[in-house]
Amino acid sequence: MKNAQSCNPWLTLVMLSAPALAQPTVEAKPGQSPIPAVRLMYYNYARVPISVRVEGLQTTTRIFNSAGIQFTACETQPDWKEPQSGHDLAPVLYLRILPDSMANRLEPRFEAIGSAYSTDDNSGKIANVFYDRLQGLPTSASCSRGTILGHVIAHELGHLLLGRKNHSSSGIMSANWQRDKQIIQLRAGALLFSSEEAKHLRKNILERQNSLRMTNTVP
Repeated sequence: MKNAQSCNPWLTLVMLSAPALAQPTVEAKPGQSPIPAVRLMYYNYARVPISVRVEGLQTTTRIFNSAGIQFTACETQPDWKEPQSGHDLAPVLYLRILPDSMANRLEPRFEAIGSAYSTDDNSGKIANVFYDRLQGLPTSASCSRGTILGHVIAHELGHLLLGRKNHSSSGIMSANWQRDKQIIQLRAGALLFSSEEAKHLRKNILERQNSLRMTNTVP
């Protein structure tokens, strides 16, 4: 039996040795409740270059940190299996970064740049990003492919953690990013979860953490 796949050491090294791109972590103050935390395991089927992945995941981390949530990400492989127990009570989400050859079979609508299997009972775990389709969003020096990738990842994970039918008229959960307002916010680093969305994210993550705690409690 194979051991569980660990984080890609090269990606981890690059993230730790790139202080210019490093994102702050969220820390609880004395007397405060534990900080909601979530882990992402992602599959790089699209073979996204490491520089784009690092920038993208650091962008996603910043977005979740701004919502008061601790976020960590790790590359994995298709044969990885989630441990059934352990001391890490951060719920795990799964992301597949797909090329066109896989995305077109899964989602024929070319305008869709991602999807998420969200549920009404706060149990959704799997999301997709259609990497080749990100070419439809404008890039620039302040709006790179990695920056766009990070925002799209945050959007799809938001669907998993907020439940069904949670598109908004503005902000990162907006359904249409072709609007000038969303693109301007993205370039300025201001395309974030709203305060109400952040509140629901923290609540739903804590519910998942409590469920894991109850599952891992030994009688």
